Amino acid sequence: MGISRRFVDLHMHSTASDGTTPPEKLIEVARAETTLALSEGWISEEPQEYIMALTDHDTLAGIPALEKAARLFENVRIIPGVEISSDYQGHEIHILGYNVDSENSDLQSGLEYYRGERQRRNRRILGKFRDMGISIPEEELSTRENEAVGRPHIARWLVRHRYAKSIRDAFDRFLNPGEPCYVNREKAPAKECIQLIRNAGGIPVLAHPVRYRFLNHTELEKMIRRFTEDGLQGVETYYTENRPADTRYLEALSEKYRLIRTGGSDYHGKNKPNHHMGYGHGNLGETMERIQVEKILIAPPFASSAPDASCTEPAPSWVR
Repeated sequence: MGISRRFVDLHMHSTASDGTTPPEKLIEVARAETTLALSEGWISEEPQEYIMALTDHDTLAGIPALEKAARLFENVRIIPGVEISSDYQGHEIHILGYNVDSENSDLQSGLEYYRGERQRRNRRILGKFRDMGISIPEEELSTRENEAVGRPHIARWLVRHRYAKSIRDAFDRFLNPGEPCYVNREKAPAKECIQLIRNAGGIPVLAHPVRYRFLNHTELEKMIRRFTEDGLQGVETYYTENRPADTRYLEALSEKYRLIRTGGSDYHGKNKPNHHMGYGHGNLGETMERIQVEKILIAPPFASSAPDASCTEPAPSWVR
C-alpha cells in the first residue's frame, strides 16, 4: 500500500489529442481516481496536494482550460507539457517536454508541422480504408477541441460503426505496423526534438522506456546515454506498464546519468481504461513520493535558451 501526501501524475492526455476527457474535467477525474485508490488500498491517505502535467501529443491546446479549472482549487498545481514523437534509428521514441514556453515561435512551428504530418498520414490511412470498401469521413474524426487527430480517433470510428469490436481490435486488425491500413509517419530525429524543447525553456524527458521492447538493456542504456549528451534531462522512471524490475533498472540508470526521475500514468480516458490517472494499474501510488517533481517545478519557466552550450543549437530546419 502506498503512502503519499500528494498526487503526482506527469503524463496524461485529453481531448486536445487522443484522450477522451476534456482538459477542464481532468481534475475531477484525478479526485475520482483517488477515491478509487483509497477503496482499493492502493494508497492509505488522502493526498493534500495534486500536481498534474497535461502532455497531449504535438499540442498545447488543452493547457489553458486545465489551468483555468485549477484556479478553482487551492491544492492543485499544473505543469504545462507536451509529448512529441521522434525517430531513433528507425524506431518511434516519445519525448515529453515540461514547463515549455507556449509562446515560443520555434516550438509553435514544430508542433504545427507535426500536426500537419498527422493529418497527411490520416488521409493516406483513410485512402487505404476506401480501397477496402470502408469510407470514413474525415470530418467525423475530430471535434472542436481536437488539434492532434490520429489513429485512436480512426479506431473509435471503426468501433462506433461496428467494423471493430474494440479499439485494440481496430489496431490489431487494421492500424498497427504490418496491418493493411498502417501508414508510417515522418518524424524528426530525437536530438532535434530534445533541442526544440530545451530552446523553448522546457525540460525534455524520455517517455515510457518500458515500451521500447525492441531495445535490450544494453541498447536502452546506449540510447539514454546518447540522448543525455544531446540534452535529455529526465527519464519516466515510474509508469503504468512497469514491472518492479523495470522500475529498479530505470532508477539505477537515472542515478547513473544524473537524470530527473519522473512518472505518470499515460491516462487516455476510455482509450486506455486500465491506465488509472495517478495510479496506473494500482502500482503507482507507492512510487509517487519518489518522483522528483520539485526539479520540474523549480525549473526556470520560459527560459529563452538551454542551460549549457550543447543544447543551444539553432532550430531544426523543419520548424523554420
